[in-house]
Amino acid sequence: MDLSTIELPQTESEVILKAIENAATAIGVRNFIHLHLHTTYSFLDGFNRPEDSARKAKELGMPAMAITDHNHLCGVLDFKEACDKKALSRFLASKVTGRKIQTF
Repeated sequence: MDLSTIELPQTESEVILKAIENAATAIGVRNFIHLHLHTTYSFLDGFNRPEDSARKAKELGMPAMAITDHNHLCGVLDFKEACDKKALSRFLASKVTGRKIQTF
């Protein structure tokens, strides 16, 4: 294998998008839908911008995408607009974490 021909991602966003591409290619399905996706709105956990994710999903032939940012829905509007521009269906969600409520 000639290592000089390998392209390295330039940003964290490109690393995430490359991982999505690899997952879709590995299972050999063009209708792969990524259902666990954190964006830049998921503080300290997401690196990809919604418009970059939508562009890559469209390139890979994905029919839809999901957003699952942590504890809020702040990125939903940007995500919706990005998916609409690329004619992708969308799933809107939030990965909510918290404490168990103590009752007496």
